[in-house]
Amino acid sequence: MKSVGSLIFYVIISLNFLQGQDDPYIGYFENKQEPFSLEVKKSDDNQYQCLLNLQENTLSFKGTKILGFISGILIYQGKSISYSLAKISGIFYFTLDGNSLVVEKGVPPKSSVSRETNKENNLPDAQWEKRISGKQLLYLYNGNGFSEKTVLNLYPNKTFKGGIEQVSVSQSGSGSTRNSSNGTWKTNKLPSGTWLVLTHQKGTSEHFLLEQRPSGNEINMNGKRFFVTEIK
Repeated sequence: MKSVGSLIFYVIISLNFLQGQDDPYIGYFENKQEPFSLEVKKSDDNQYQCLLNLQENTLSFKGTKILGFISGILIYQGKSISYSLAKISGIFYFTLDGNSLVVEKGVPPKSSVSRETNKENNLPDAQWEKRISGKQLLYLYNGNGFSEKTVLNLYPNKTFKGGIEQVSVSQSGSGSTRNSSNGTWKTNKLPSGTWLVLTHQKGTSEHFLLEQRPSGNEINMNGKRFFVTEIK
């Protein structure tokens, strides 16, 4: 009986291993017509760890497999948005807040870290809080009929106030959105690096990996270039 139990145990382990190896949702997905890429890995807690790049925004979140596809909730600009990654008739679809995009499995970049980042100029972890406390972080993007301006004021008392303005222009017309938020901020040291954590008044939080850039008045936050200036 003991040998039979051991055999069943090893069979189950082998099947789980093969299932993980053949999991179609593990890999790198992209849409070459849109500024979109998604990298999916299996995390230690048997969930899916996702890294999404969309319109110069980098988001990290987790998902679970339900009814044959991955789904969950991610935090974008302080808002909770539902998403899913599904394979239907051999085609992958990524759906965000009800809008679907066809994606293909591709080859991931050689490095997920921005090539503009100079790691030799990275600050020691203990100095990051001093580097950004009492500063205004400014992000600007303009291209393909879309522009975005993000302003974050990080006050010395560990509170923040921020705003995001987005403008889109197309043949069908133009539109703009403005979102603002406030809450508390802190830095968090993890094995992957030092992160800026913004906790909004509504209870949601956002995480940004901090990386120093060659220029002294610029930093990377999740791969996006922010200018560091005094609060106006």
